[in-house]
Amino acid sequence: MVNESKNQKTKRSGALHRDHRQRLRERMLRHGAENFADHELLEIALFAANPRGDTNELSHLVMEHFGSIYSVMEAQADELTEVDGLGEAGAVQLMCLAELSRRYIRSSRESGTRYDTVQRIAEYMWSYLCGLDHERLYMMMLDNRMGLIDLVPLSDGTVSRTDVPTDWIVRKIVYKKPAFVVLSHNHPHGIALPSENDIEVTHRIGDLLSSIKVTLLEHIVIAEDRFYPILKNQKSFPTVMSEVQELHGRILDPARFYNVDYETYRFSDFLK
Repeated sequence: MVNESKNQKTKRSGALHRDHRQRLRERMLRHGAENFADHELLEIALFAANPRGDTNELSHLVMEHFGSIYSVMEAQADELTEVDGLGEAGAVQLMCLAELSRRYIRSSRESGTRYDTVQRIAEYMWSYLCGLDHERLYMMMLDNRMGLIDLVPLSDGTVSRTDVPTDWIVRKIVYKKPAFVVLSHNHPHGIALPSENDIEVTHRIGDLLSSIKVTLLEHIVIAEDRFYPILKNQKSFPTVMSEVQELHGRILDPARFYNVDYETYRFSDFLK
């Protein structure tokens, strides 16, 4: 038998890759994407970034390196390029997919949504905070019907009282005129439990808002697939509700607002 030349092997390998890719495309068009395994979705996503290589093997390497789709989507550029064969093009492709996913979640919650539960608020904030490699503090401003007025970043880096821009917060509140405010920040590579500093910042901003007749409903800490509402565990919810009633003439139902198991505070299944 005559041995294949290197050129013939390359051509045969290329034909196999093309056929395999076409079969995957046809399968997705016929049956949709939901029945594909994680590594298969990654394989297809990497077609454009690696037009001639074996993205099946590459997708397995990516999953072995990070352990889950969640970790892949949270990975930074330098972490992605550590995977042998992924390269800058593959890293850019996956980073774009991760950001598109966040923006999809974000946009699905912005139009006409009432943020009247801590779960709904946390899931919306997750789309802004997941994947960040540093702490960021956001202020979410809500109207009387719990609709979103605006979301503004307050600080980057470790949340501390010295970094809280109190004058700027007051100007924003006076201009936007929210009824309620929710704070949220992340603990990258940490756990969803507040530090003493987090608690101090919560009360400082809460006192500031109270002085201008705006209620701080909650301050949510987010880390991986969990979140933690600080005020619920630092200040009784009935007290917050009495302030809401006094200032805005309405009562939020605590059972509805905290509609999650208080010991776990996990996100919905689609975020896991």
